[in-house]
Amino acid sequence: MIRTVLALGVFLVLGLLRLIVPLRAIELLLWTSVLRLFRVQLVVHGQAAQGGTLLLANHVSWIDIAAFGRTIDACFVAKAEVGGWPIIGAAARRIGCLFVKRSSRRSAHLIAAQLGERLDAGRNVIVFPEGTTGPGDHVLPFRSTLTGAVTCQPLQVQPVAMVYRSVQDRALAAWLGDASLLPHALALARSGGVTLDLWFEQPFVATDRKHAAVRAGAVIAARLADELLDQAATLKRVA
Repeated sequence: MIRTVLALGVFLVLGLLRLIVPLRAIELLLWTSVLRLFRVQLVVHGQAAQGGTLLLANHVSWIDIAAFGRTIDACFVAKAEVGGWPIIGAAARRIGCLFVKRSSRRSAHLIAAQLGERLDAGRNVIVFPEGTTGPGDHVLPFRSTLTGAVTCQPLQVQPVAMVYRSVQDRALAAWLGDASLLPHALALARSGGVTLDLWFEQPFVATDRKHAAVRAGAVIAARLADELLDQAATLKRVA
């Protein structure tokens, strides 16, 4: 209980500080504190490409956002509901995050245009093309709507695989459907924590949005399948 209260308190304080002092150092402190207080062990493989790269990732939990925030200076494309969250929503807007209404194709097209502007300016942008969170044991179909910026010109795309290391980790981390943030965060704070492997895969140049979505989805699905097979083999040897 003490850890839960401390986690929420520090998160709110750092979030407020981030609103006042828009420095990357404060942002790093915020995300590092969140991961530590919620007992998320982050293991990073490879590194993010630089200079206006579109990063496409599978999506399991709100933890994914903290992991990305700790690892790379980039803006996100997030569901519109995130913009209304206290502290988090305001902080997200300050770092240039884009908010899309999942049920509105018009909103998606407008966001795609803004996404293109940020990429043209040399800013990295992170998109979760599944459009929702999944259970973490497979990749949901990647939607190409939000990768529309690649229709303007060839663009560097980097797939990023979010792999929660065990069945228990995936069960704790998965934030599915319309589940409320606070109860999920409190349950995670009371648990023994999770381990998240963040895999920055080889970048490629996409010539159209479907190419970007299909190829990135395939790369991430292959990484996830390989990691789950390795986990199963390890458990079998231990047993």
